[in-house]
Amino acid sequence: MIERIVGGDWRYFSFEDLDLLGRVNEGPSAFVGGFDSDVVIDEAHKCPELFHAIKELVDRGFDYRIILAGAANYLRMESHTESLCGRVGLVEALPFSLGEWVGRESNRLVKLVCGSETVEDLFEALSVIGDGRLPDERMLDFILRGGFPEMAAIEDARLRSEWMDDYVERIFGGEALDIGEAGDREAFESFFRGLFGWVSISGDSGLPHAAIERYLLSLETMFQVKRLAAYSVEQRKQVIKAAKIFYMDTGLLNYFVQNDSVERMVSGGDWGGVLGAHVFSELYKEIKDMAPRPGLYYWRTNNGAEVDFVLEWKQRLIPIEVKSAATVSPSSLRGLRSFRESQAEGKVPFGVVLYRGDEVVFLNNWTIGIPLGMLY
Repeated sequence: MIERIVGGDWRYFSFEDLDLLGRVNEGPSAFVGGFDSDVVIDEAHKCPELFHAIKELVDRGFDYRIILAGAANYLRMESHTESLCGRVGLVEALPFSLGEWVGRESNRLVKLVCGSETVEDLFEALSVIGDGRLPDERMLDFILRGGFPEMAAIEDARLRSEWMDDYVERIFGGEALDIGEAGDREAFESFFRGLFGWVSISGDSGLPHAAIERYLLSLETMFQVKRLAAYSVEQRKQVIKAAKIFYMDTGLLNYFVQNDSVERMVSGGDWGGVLGAHVFSELYKEIKDMAPRPGLYYWRTNNGAEVDFVLEWKQRLIPIEVKSAATVSPSSLRGLRSFRESQAEGKVPFGVVLYRGDEVVFLNNWTIGIPLGMLY
């Protein structure tokens, strides 16, 4: 895949070639010493000593570019951190966003929300978009399949499941070992499959705290999950501060909970969590391409008040609720009200509800409802 993307005059090496990997492990300095052009090294994390050799090459004044591609975040791997720190830029290639999957330019919803001073400003900005909502069925099909490029081309549910079988085997049969995950494979895989809906460091897993942290760090390093921190600047004792865990791809999540059709997905008890994972992933993908980046959090108190997501932008806070229904009842806005009341006056200019309706609507004088199909 990376070879097709870069094209041109780049030299391409892949450590999937075990003969090549063996030779490089025996002499990484000699390997990089032969570079005389732009270079791509795929699955580079399989050879930790390579990074020290590349550091020496770069420090001597290498005149070309080097791409280190693979399924792991090298900057989070203990064996690589020292040699790479300050010498590389990280490009995180995530699964497709909804807009990318359907071939439409992004609505930049997060940018519109952050750039609006009042709820009326946001309503006007959304009105300019016009026909910017994707049909419900297209959004749901994307949520079911997830954003891996292969999923867009495989129509048969059984074949999609088989592809996921192979993908999960690759994670636990190779990638976890390559990045140094030394725990028991069966326990690690069981942990990953059961992670859905967790708040970090759950006591329900039966695993020691250290094992949970090791597994989470490994999954984050492999770009499989993200932690969402709680918003707690106010330092109120009743605010829950543990991070929430989100899968980055809803197709993988649906595979784990055995949702093989849209009908099963939306009617099952996991639907709210699957939809929340979709929204988190879409928000994260847009935010990571913004500069500066808004903060993204969630909010929950011990007395049950909760907001799904909170955007922090230029000293303002914008709470976002996610609803799976096509209508929004007044009682479902309690979390937004509680959050607004917990902050200083003027800190929360308006609230947002993402719902499965067809229109942008005012839900009260400071809250706006936005169709989920506009988030791409």
